[in-house]
Amino acid sequence: MSHITNTNTNTNTNTNTNTIILVMAAGSSRRFGTDKRQARFGNKTLLETTLEKAAPWKKSIRVILGPGDDSLQTSLSHQQVAAYISKNARRGMGHSLADAIQQLTAHEPNISRCMVMLADMPYIKTDTLKKLLDALEDDDLVVPTYRGKRGNPVGFGQCYFSALKELTGDKGGKIILQQNENSVREIPVEDSGILKDIDRPEQLENPLN
Repeated sequence: MSHITNTNTNTNTNTNTNTIILVMAAGSSRRFGTDKRQARFGNKTLLETTLEKAAPWKKSIRVILGPGDDSLQTSLSHQQVAAYISKNARRGMGHSLADAIQQLTAHEPNISRCMVMLADMPYIKTDTLKKLLDALEDDDLVVPTYRGKRGNPVGFGQCYFSALKELTGDKGGKIILQQNENSVREIPVEDSGILKDIDRPEQLENPLN
């Protein structure tokens, strides 16, 4: 992997040290056909491109990987990017996120909020991530919107960690938003990247698909 660097020197990198950015990269890439994390996106891989967007908060990044990803975990470690392995990743996003929160709270008990970011969303702007991090508090559910549509990443305060640990299947954190709709804070952003993920190889060439 290439080195992850901060390409936006004007970004204020201050954020609460109790906040973690969870980058969910444990999926099986079934619809993509190959390991999309390693697919070329310009002169970097898809995962590298996504991680670049969070580079100003590099020490706060925790990448969530799946079984068999030990070499990728080592590669990230050489770049000073921490990663956890979700042993249940093949059972779906809900299991991956539950494993992530369980490991996070066990190894880093001072964490009081987390931003859940998907590894296959390389079009998100760093400024958008900063706006969400600045808005997130310990008792919050924070979600970005673009022209009225909700997207990712989603921020969770500590009071939702117990619910995150109970997730199963493929639904991920969306079910927590649905169950706590009255508590969700929508953050409008001028960033269509919050709605664009990569499911098929042709989307690497045409971001509108």
